[in-house]
This record gives sequence, C-alpha cells and structure tokens, in this order.
Amino acid sequence: MTLPKYAMDYRACKATDLMHFIFSRTLQKQPKRAKRVYTAKLRALDRNVTFRFLDLAPELRVMVYRELLPTEHLADRDREFHTSILRASKDVHQEAEGVLYGTALLPLCLRLHQSHKGGVTTDVQFGHHYPDATRIRHSHRIADLKWPRYVRHFTRVQVHISFRRPPKHPVADLTFYQLSHALYTLTGLLSNSPHFHELRVHIDPTDLPSSAAKAALALAPLAKLDIGLKTSLHGVPDEVVQCLASRAWQWKENQNAWQLPQCQRTLDAARALLAISADENVFPDSGRKRLEARMFQLRESLFRVGYMDAFRDRVILESVVALEELVRSLRGGVRRRLLMKVRRLEDGG
Repeated sequence: MTLPKYAMDYRACKATDLMHFIFSRTLQKQPKRAKRVYTAKLRALDRNVTFRFLDLAPELRVMVYRELLPTEHLADRDREFHTSILRASKDVHQEAEGVLYGTALLPLCLRLHQSHKGGVTTDVQFGHHYPDATRIRHSHRIADLKWPRYVRHFTRVQVHISFRRPPKHPVADLTFYQLSHALYTLTGLLSNSPHFHELRVHIDPTDLPSSAAKAALALAPLAKLDIGLKTSLHGVPDEVVQCLASRAWQWKENQNAWQLPQCQRTLDAARALLAISADENVFPDSGRKRLEARMFQLRESLFRVGYMDAFRDRVILESVVALEELVRSLRGGVRRRLLMKVRRLEDGG
C-alpha cells in the first residue's frame, strides 16, 4: 500500500525516469508511450504493491502510525480501530502504543444517576456511545467499579462528570459518596501508571454542593494527583480548588497514620472481650452478637471499602467510636458478672 499523502508525484519526473521506475518494479522494458501512460501504470503498481511492514525503516513506520492513529483526541469511532492495529503483532504494539498513548487524549464520561427513591447508579463511559458502560447500584465497594483497562496506558486523560436526578429532588449524599470513590479508583490507576502525565476534569457545576468544603469532600481523591500540576479542574469555583490543594498538603503531612493502629487496638480489645465471654459464659448472646456485628462493620470499613479519603475516614471513625463505646459498656458488665461468679464460688466453697 502507499498512503496518498506520501506517494511520489510522478508528474514532476521525466518520461525516461518513469520508464526506469517501471523497469525496476516489473523487470520489463516499456515501449515509448505518452508520459500519462507511464504515470497511470506506476500508480496502479503503487496500489497493488505488497511488502513486509516491519521491513520499512523505523522512521517510515512511525509516519504510518501517525497517519492511522489519532494523536490529538481519541473519538468513539477510533477505539476498535486502534485496538486492532495494536494487536497486529508484538513489535507493532510496542512501536504504536508510544504514538497513540503518548499524545492522544482519552475522553471518559462519569455519569451519576439518582433515582426517585434516592438510589444512585454510576456509569463509566468511553466517549459518548457507552460501549464500556459499567454500572454499580447501591454499593460502596471499590471492586464493583471497573474503569477501562487501557486507561492506565494513556498519558493524557479527560473526564466529564455530570449528574442526573429527578426534578424537584435534592441531590442525595450517596451521589457524592459514589463520585468520591469512583474518582478514587481512577486516581489509583493513574497514580500507579508510569505513563500518566495529565488529567483534565470537567464537572457539571449544576448539582455540585454550594459549600466549597462539601464540594471538595466529594472531589477529595483528586488531591492525590497534584492539583494544578498534573490535574486541572474545570467548572468548579476557585474556593474548591484551594480547598483541595490544602487537603493534599494535609494528607501528605498526616498520611492517616493514626487510623490503623487505633483500629487494630480496638479490634484486639473486642476480640479479647469476646474470648473471655465465650470461655466464662458471662454475658448473654445478644451482647455477643452486637459485639460481633460492630467488629464486622469496622473490618468492612477497613478492608472492604479499601481506600483512604475523607468519606472513608468518617466511616472508619464512626465504626471505631461505636465499637469502643460498646466494648466499654460490655467490659463493665463482664467485670460485674465475673465478680459475682467468683463470690458464688467462694460462698459455695
């Protein structure tokens, strides 16, 4: 094949040169004819030419990649096409991915749909035709949300965030929670990618909280990607951006170092109390079940939700406080029952 853009202009050549070109291609001498006949024959040969692509010089291969692959904005129609090119061979993949991922901007849409009953569905969509739509319903687990695999290969990613809700219904807090943990999964992918360079976030400000602090809480995971350096925000007030920047600094200072040790100490105390109550049979099943439920809730907050941001901090703090209060109240009851048991044994002895 010959790309028209890079085809030779035979009109600028002499007839004798065209005869030599035809002979070198066909090994057949040509009778004297008009120049237009030679030109037509050479163009026909160009259309039918075959060769091993990898035998071309590397510079020519890169020119072909740039001609075929989008280098500015990856449109919906390009997705299947560029995937088929990258699957041609391992060598082609290694060469072409630098052209595609290194320059093209990957457009993604994050849509949060709120139902009449307050439930929220989050869609991750490629471009505007939704071939990669992923839905999560009434779930706070990170494992339920899957961004497209190829996101981590791109150096430039653009995300449009929009909200959908029934008329005359306020935006539920669950919507902002879903937005927060959807953004966290994206920032986790990009922060662990050696290719990542730029993230553009365009937000529909219609349903964002009017409070800068609350809006920054919903967008908190973006603070992990250097707001102003690698991440740019569009559609939000400057106060929100400043609030996110201050959160990023605080996280770098604190790194949530207090949480895990405190949670572990609380869980250890609850386990010890549970073991004593099981061995000595000193408090009723209702208390044991409440303690087990609180322990399970804290473990879920720590290991199931699986990320560190302001929403998770609040969930963990509530779980820790609830478990600590329950341990204190049950510990007093266990102590009293153990003392009563000791006295009965002494009186009986």
